[in-house]
Amino acid sequence: MGTGKGKKKANNSYPFMNDKVMDNQDLGNNQNTFREIAGEERTVVDPEETIVNTTTTRHTIRHIRPTNIVNVNRNVYRVENYYPVTEDFVDENVVEHFECGNNPEDSSSCKRMKRSQEKE
Repeated sequence: MGTGKGKKKANNSYPFMNDKVMDNQDLGNNQNTFREIAGEERTVVDPEETIVNTTTTRHTIRHIRPTNIVNVNRNVYRVENYYPVTEDFVDENVVEHFECGNNPEDSSSCKRMKRSQEKE
């Protein structure tokens, strides 16, 4: 193929280009496959290019975190106890009745009278 009249010799500047046609050979990933068409034309098939199209879908996740607030109204009562003291003075009069006889100078013979005998 590569040495016939009117044909140019293959350009070996590209590492896989030569006079041999590499058709349907499994050369592994990222290897080039070459097909020679008529004359000096060559078809170079590069490895497949991967294009990634990304579709982004946004999702909303609601986190509900309840809070309970307790408002305390506190009443504080101050109880004050006072103990006022009053003081009273009473005049007490005690009347005792004695029977002393007929001599006012001699009180040694005086005897207290019983209540039932007291005269007002």
